[in-house]
Amino acid sequence: MNAPGQALMLGALAVAAAMYFWGIMAGIALIITVIVHEFGHVAAYRVAGHQDATFRLIPLFGGVAISKTAPRTDLHDFYVTIMGPGICLALMASSYLAFEALYPENYEISLFFWYVYSITGMLNFLNLLPLWPLDGGRITRVLTQTFSPKLAFYLTILMCIVLIAYAVTNRLFFIAIFAIYALQGAMNMPTYRTRKGLTVPQMIIGTIAWFAMLGAFFLGGLPFLIGFF
Repeated sequence: MNAPGQALMLGALAVAAAMYFWGIMAGIALIITVIVHEFGHVAAYRVAGHQDATFRLIPLFGGVAISKTAPRTDLHDFYVTIMGPGICLALMASSYLAFEALYPENYEISLFFWYVYSITGMLNFLNLLPLWPLDGGRITRVLTQTFSPKLAFYLTILMCIVLIAYAVTNRLFFIAIFAIYALQGAMNMPTYRTRKGLTVPQMIIGTIAWFAMLGAFFLGGLPFLIGFF
């Protein structure tokens, strides 16, 4: 099967899995969130000069943005990483406004927008936690590399181990397998600087943006996040 055919098949399986495990309405909301999130990564990749960038939906895992070449600088890496959740701020806000406008007169439609709003908040909050290889882990690594590439290496390993421990403890075995695979890749990362790092002002602005997004998505995803903690 060719690459477009494989992508289409994986996408169809991802949609089917989401609807099976989450229900039709919440499953569709979940897929919309994942697609918008990955589109944000792809758009940022292309702004940074990666015209080959695309994304794939992966059943039970979500999605992944793909480019044949890595970001050239830490700033590009940070920009590509944070734009996935960044674009979802607009999705979450617009969904909430739609819910407020339609509820209670159009209950079923408003309920769908509530799902999009809450699921977008939940997924992006969890994704921004400092756990490798989630976006929050990638952001943590880039910010840490500003001071010490060696510290960033060991911190990446630690973030993988924490994610594996959480997944195993909560019997999230698909996530555990995913994290173990990521740990293998993290152990091969260099402990020295291989590209231009962030400046201190860039690091400060990036950290503020990261924490602001965490707060916004936490509030949006709170109805679903209660079940995780």
